Amino acid sequence: MTISKKTSAAPYLGPPPIAGPPYATNKGVRKPQIPDQQRNALTLFIVLVVTLSAELFVFNLAHWRTISHDNVSVGAASLGSGLRQSDTPGVYTITDADNAWIDFPVTTPDRQKPLLDSIRIVPPDDTQHDEIPPTTHYQLSTRNEAGDWVNISYSAWRNQLTENLAYCADSPATQYMLVPNRTTDAIRISFTDGVGATVPISSIAPNVTVPLTICWQRILAILLIAALVLMFRPASPLYAVTVDLRNVRQRIGIIVNVSVLCLLFVALCCISGDITHAYASRSYNATFSHWTDLNQYQQLADAFLHGRLNLDLPVDPQLAAMDNPYDFYQRQQLGESGATIFWDHAFYDGKYCVYFGALPALILFAPFQALTGHWLPSPVAVMVFGVIFICAISALLTTLCATRFRGRIPYGTLLLSVNLTVLGCGIVYYGFQPDFYAIPFISSLAFTALGLLLWCTARTSSGKLSTARIIGGSAFIACNLGCRPQFLVACLLAFPLFWNEIVHTRELFSRQSIGRTVGAFVPFAIAAIPWMAYNAARFGSPFDVGSAYNLTGYDATRLRPALIAFPAMLFIQLFQPPMVNTEFPFVHAINNAIPVPCEPSLGGYFVIVPFAALGFLLVALRQRLKAIHVFGLAVILATTATLMVLFDIGLAGTTNRYHGDFAWLCMLLAVVVLYALETRHGPSAYDGPTVARTVFRTVLLAMLLWSLFIYVTGCFSPERYDPLIDLNPNLYYTVKSWFLGFYAI
Repeated sequence: MTISKKTSAAPYLGPPPIAGPPYATNKGVRKPQIPDQQRNALTLFIVLVVTLSAELFVFNLAHWRTISHDNVSVGAASLGSGLRQSDTPGVYTITDADNAWIDFPVTTPDRQKPLLDSIRIVPPDDTQHDEIPPTTHYQLSTRNEAGDWVNISYSAWRNQLTENLAYCADSPATQYMLVPNRTTDAIRISFTDGVGATVPISSIAPNVTVPLTICWQRILAILLIAALVLMFRPASPLYAVTVDLRNVRQRIGIIVNVSVLCLLFVALCCISGDITHAYASRSYNATFSHWTDLNQYQQLADAFLHGRLNLDLPVDPQLAAMDNPYDFYQRQQLGESGATIFWDHAFYDGKYCVYFGALPALILFAPFQALTGHWLPSPVAVMVFGVIFICAISALLTTLCATRFRGRIPYGTLLLSVNLTVLGCGIVYYGFQPDFYAIPFISSLAFTALGLLLWCTARTSSGKLSTARIIGGSAFIACNLGCRPQFLVACLLAFPLFWNEIVHTRELFSRQSIGRTVGAFVPFAIAAIPWMAYNAARFGSPFDVGSAYNLTGYDATRLRPALIAFPAMLFIQLFQPPMVNTEFPFVHAINNAIPVPCEPSLGGYFVIVPFAALGFLLVALRQRLKAIHVFGLAVILATTATLMVLFDIGLAGTTNRYHGDFAWLCMLLAVVVLYALETRHGPSAYDGPTVARTVFRTVLLAMLLWSLFIYVTGCFSPERYDPLIDLNPNLYYTVKSWFLGFYAI
């Protein structure tokens, strides 16, 4: 039998060998290596020590600052004339905002003025009744030597925006504040919630030791951050192996990572309020003098079930009689005079309609109402689409590794790219504010990811091109017609994804493949017909979705942002630095005062998600991208992302909510560039973490942590629309109390 010296082998898809000798050599010197078990045990010990230290000493700093202090006695309290005692002991009503205060004389056992270091507001024992508000705002003052009252709220809790303090009657952690170096004989609590507000306060407790608390939520957050650092540190063993989907441990790792992301997203959707019921149907917005109704999708589903295309909302005769109902200032005057006009609804031909895509109402809200008789809460719909998106985009990136990059991507790079992409597509914004505004974006993200996933897996393991998957991918992407039509740009990605099948193998766009080619276009035609008929029935044109008839802060039928404002708008949307400081919540939304439609912003997209800027290396890496046949894909992603940015700011202005229209394109481009940089060409390509590789992966990890910091702390920004301080004040002030020890001066 003759053995040929030249053999042909299939491309290497498995992980490189990582087992090595017990000793590593360096210039002839053999140094003993720490066994893996000992290294893992040491790492675990360090993580536990850091976690416990942060929990006991960082987040409990206020406890350690107040363990030693003067003993203080509190005398009989005196009420200002602006407070009236209610029938419940310890509960008052404000009748005069200027005199709504309670004075507490304080003294030491030897009748001296005490040196204060802390104060606790003590609410009445029975706080579980409807009288008690979720939050009580107040100011803190002490009496000086001259007998004057000095407001010390700023020094008690530093806040550049307001001197008001706040506590929640059912959250003990929020009832403490530090006021060191204040010598006084009396303390005044002045309440600032306005006439008619209820005030729950039984007494105060000066110079008390802030309790040492162990919070499992904090510990979990620290452990999650530690897990990210350990997983994606430059020397992580996850980078030592390439992606191999035949490896059971790798598949389990991907599933665990996706499951954690889904659980975190579901938890995020729950923090801004109760999701067990739909939002309150109507509320008056005094700023715009309009009424808001956040149940647009519920109202639309109800309309479909009752055979209507318009919403069952009362139309005020004064609105119907207006020559131009889209004139905001005239509508505002009518609203101030008592007219009921609904904000952010399409108003056409004397009827209210929804200009957002109606598909979610058809496939989620209407079936839920038909089966249960109740409205589906919007946060639940956001959860459903968000979980689908997370699973689909994770599968898409995994598929890219296994197909386009032939399994030559480090396993750690795949997991890192999944986490960066999920975070960078803007779903934190939609999960935090899971109302009807988020539904078109999050549903289109889900359908687009599903469609691209089917297209990328159209080549089956047998080598054949699956017609069913091509048609299914087109069908999912065509669903964007009923959600967020801007996402239809995903159609253009079909050309680079199927370039080989179109140009070389001729399995598409050829006489022999006419059935498969037509099948790829049929879903778009089928989807377009009902939506065009739906538009024509409501607004008289198959191409009019009704966004111009929106009752908003300007006349959308006539006004468009001026071209001269485009540079400023591009800067705000893409490159504006966030407002970061050392005071909770550390990141504050910026209200940009430019004469175009805009909302408070956490920052420009490429500043919030710096990983997306990796796509700017497209031109510099064009030869490498061409060598692995993804340059065309990268060019289409870059082009469509640019078009989406320009389209959004030209049509509707700037807001972080619109990041979702182009963020997924930017993230896919950045991932393609990342994979091109990390591609290996065989098992011998890995030689350990070089200096360049170490720096690069350290930067990637820093980018992940930065985006996480901006998005998470940005959820607590009181300047954003529908801030957490209003939606869930108990959570806001409880988290704020974690940093109490840092804010007293």
